[in-house]
Amino acid sequence: MTIADPKTASNFTDECWSQAVGRFALDPHSSGDEPLNYLPARVLLAPALASARDLIAETLTPLGVVLEVSESTPNADEGLDAWAEALENRIDTDGEFVDRDDEHGEAGNRGKRGESLLVMAQGLASINGVTADRIAAFAKAAVLFLAAKPWTMMHHEIVWRIEPAQQEKAQRYCTVMGGAGQEFGIAFLSSRTQAQDISTGSNDGNYAMDPNTTYWSVMFNAVHETPEADVFWWKKHRLVLASPDMYPVPIGMKRGAELFRPTAAGLTFFESLLRTFSGLTVAEVERGRIVREVSAFGGARTVTLIADAAD
Repeated sequence: MTIADPKTASNFTDECWSQAVGRFALDPHSSGDEPLNYLPARVLLAPALASARDLIAETLTPLGVVLEVSESTPNADEGLDAWAEALENRIDTDGEFVDRDDEHGEAGNRGKRGESLLVMAQGLASINGVTADRIAAFAKAAVLFLAAKPWTMMHHEIVWRIEPAQQEKAQRYCTVMGGAGQEFGIAFLSSRTQAQDISTGSNDGNYAMDPNTTYWSVMFNAVHETPEADVFWWKKHRLVLASPDMYPVPIGMKRGAELFRPTAAGLTFFESLLRTFSGLTVAEVERGRIVREVSAFGGARTVTLIADAAD
């Protein structure tokens, strides 16, 4: 199968998969190869696309093509590895350097080196216990958060202590992003001082990351900076988006660009915080304390946030 450019993923149609297989059969990509002139009996999917299996099968199964997820897809793996490397180095398929700042203006700053590798991250729907309803609840909370623009109520960066404290230390504090007008969402911290460590790091973001800590965030990304499986899921289930280029991406990262997705409970925890901040008031910011009962997936829960202004 062809490897789609992630920048065009928003234009996928329901028939794109049958068209891709048909073109593969009639127009081989490798120079000198003879065309098959018939549809393959079986198509193997790499594990990274496992959560999109049902969506792809909707168009391929009626054609008699069997779809299987396989751990061994050497031809696809080779292509995906080269694709990921090109994205990481910000090189287009013609080998030309792409400066996202020139291409997209100030918004291009959102596409930092390595961020495009998010497209290969595990899909939320493939996580044990994460149901369609749980993802839908998270998607609605994300839209409410962006609509509320809570960052406009904070005249400086505020680190919020989350109560009750999370078992995972790296999710015990958080800060709202958006004040600079470039990145929007919630960043999670293990302590108040961690925010200062990050803000005083080098411009390329290479601050001293603890190799044993997973750094969590809920970001709002363009489609080509969003896990491909999540994009498929949002489109298949017609989930709400604040705008076509604002996909909510809950993600964890360790030093070395190792990516993690939240557990089912973690996703709902993120949903709860998005809903809490979506109801933020100026009075709460001035008081430095928020106590709110929010209706999240699975029922109501109380979230308490205590502010500690960063220097």
